Amino acid sequence: MAKKISVLIAENRRDTRELIKRYLMTEKVIEVVGEADTGPAAVELAGRLMPDIVLIYSEMQQMDGYEACEKIAETCRNTSVIIMAREIGAEQVRKAMVSGAKDYITLPLDINRLISTIRLTYKKSVKFEIPKASDERQDKKDSREGRIIGIFSTKGGVGKTTIALNLAVDMAKKSRKRIALVDLDLQFGDVALMANLEPEMTIADIMEETASIDTSTINGLMTEYTTNLMVLASPPSPEYAEYIGGESIREILAFLRQTYDYIIIDMASSFSDATLAALDFADEIFMVSAMDIVSVKNVKIGIEIMKSLEYPDEKIKILVNMANPKLGIGYADLERIFERKIDYKIPEAKKSLVRAVNKGVPHINARGLSKTNKALGRISKGIIKG
Repeated sequence: MAKKISVLIAENRRDTRELIKRYLMTEKVIEVVGEADTGPAAVELAGRLMPDIVLIYSEMQQMDGYEACEKIAETCRNTSVIIMAREIGAEQVRKAMVSGAKDYITLPLDINRLISTIRLTYKKSVKFEIPKASDERQDKKDSREGRIIGIFSTKGGVGKTTIALNLAVDMAKKSRKRIALVDLDLQFGDVALMANLEPEMTIADIMEETASIDTSTINGLMTEYTTNLMVLASPPSPEYAEYIGGESIREILAFLRQTYDYIIIDMASSFSDATLAALDFADEIFMVSAMDIVSVKNVKIGIEIMKSLEYPDEKIKILVNMANPKLGIGYADLERIFERKIDYKIPEAKKSLVRAVNKGVPHINARGLSKTNKALGRISKGIIKG
């Protein structure tokens, strides 16, 4: 990288600014060009210095970091803002993305995470400034590369893993295409368990190959389920998750796209670096909701966040799982709340699903054509035809 990444640090406390500055000075490609101790000062300095990155604390004095971010985004087109916050939940992520922030990071800062976030944010901003090259990549993807389907929800317990596994299995049965099932719930993924697999390698093993990630490396991490369905399992322990960042996920998905016709991703129920990377890469996102008020509320927030990320409407599909309009919320109510139509419904089948999970056999392989399996079959058929 010939050009240094210019960074403006905006934090209330001088000692914290100095600590961050010392961190960043360890990187030859990063240059700190200014410091600000209030929100208005950050906006003024950003307009004058036009840095590549503004690193700003969410609770700035006189003007909070979100408002300052919004003003910087309006006036400094080539500047990317990263929000620093002590807590990052769904509401904080929504505020950060709506204000125009490109990324966020929690305090206290981890030096390696901070530097990798700055580098990746800058790399993405440079890429987006070259629309012609981006168009060429998109044309290439559409004509030659595999299709990525993300199974996502901002609420746990809505059946994402069951849906991802059953869709992948049914797609593999219905076509001769090569299917990859990726477990990106890096802390508590259950794809391997539900598929009754004991993988020798998982996505965590990629960290030992960071210097030479290539197609053969990625394929070596896959576990065979059937001849045309391979599984990339989540790490064996939750602590591995913090070492697998968004950049690694992008590399993995790029290689899988070159090798497989369809990649089904079971995502974690949070907007982590890994999840955001996968959401960006996905051709379609199946946003899963149950019909309880907590699921509906969380999914509504998730849709708003993805809208603020400027994902096209056609990229997001609403999938209602355990669908039963007798529970008190009707389909019309859901469509009004989500402000979009429901694309897919999978009927409730708790007992048979639990039996399938406990046996380690996908529900789609059960005898007979239940309403649940028929719905799953229609979805998988639609993905293949699409």
